[in-house]
Amino acid sequence: MTGFGYNVNGFGAFTSGSILAVEYLIIGGGGSSGASWGGGGGAGGTIDSSIELVGGVGYTVTIGAGGAAPTPGGSGYSNTADGNKGVNTTLAGTGITTLTAEGGGRAGQSGGDGGCGSGSQSTSYGAVSTDFGTGSQGGNGGNGTNYDTANGGGGGGGQSANGGGGGTVNTASVSGGAGGAGINWKSLGSTYAGGGGGGCNKPTSGSGNAVRGAGGAGGGGVGSYYNYRYAQFGGGAPVGNPGNGTANSGGGAGGSFNYSPNPTAAGGSGVVIIRYLGGTLASGGTITDAGGYTYHKFTSSGTFTPN
Repeated sequence: MTGFGYNVNGFGAFTSGSILAVEYLIIGGGGSSGASWGGGGGAGGTIDSSIELVGGVGYTVTIGAGGAAPTPGGSGYSNTADGNKGVNTTLAGTGITTLTAEGGGRAGQSGGDGGCGSGSQSTSYGAVSTDFGTGSQGGNGGNGTNYDTANGGGGGGGQSANGGGGGTVNTASVSGGAGGAGINWKSLGSTYAGGGGGGCNKPTSGSGNAVRGAGGAGGGGVGSYYNYRYAQFGGGAPVGNPGNGTANSGGGAGGSFNYSPNPTAAGGSGVVIIRYLGGTLASGGTITDAGGYTYHKFTSSGTFTPN
């Protein structure tokens, strides 16, 4: 007979070899920012579905790390380095095809592809970039802009939305694109896989400010900003560093700005959540219950074993 998400034998006991029907959410690690390049990192890719697992079998959960923040090289405008892609998160075991959520795209001069794509930054005077990263399991990154010494990076893609484009660049103000929004799985109240906000730096003239891109809901890091005008003429907040993607959200890192010291940020690590109806029928991860379901949340690698 079948009940509460599992099959039982004729005596009503869940036994080794019985089938446990589960739903899952798997999120890869978010992509990092790149030094000098304003694009936000892409969120980790997301897969969610259902599967039947066998009692007594251990299924391996591997949590992907966020892309590491790169070390810039050079100085001033040449102080550049591409970011790092997030690491894949997987669920694997006997009798099932390995389930893989791809790591988020790394930021760089051009956007990086991944689970969600990263934002890009134009290097052509007065131009908008068209080489944002594309997402295989989520949104694309946003376009970046360029105007002389001013740059606005595109936001990184999130699970449920593309990253925003860098704001109009002129001799007044510049802004980074917002990171794409993530996913609120099963309406449980926690949002995951938000893209990183784009970074920007202010041109040498005009009275406006550099406005960094907001991180996408779901752990996306805020973009950085640098007000060049402050350093030369005074006025306006000078520097805001990029934010890391939130740990175990798969959030992308906030984008850098195009001037030394070109601060960088790391993507957030991934996560796996498995749930089924009824009381506790498996081990592994942090176990909670809500609304008639039992949840197993993995914030680090481990093993999920139905009883």
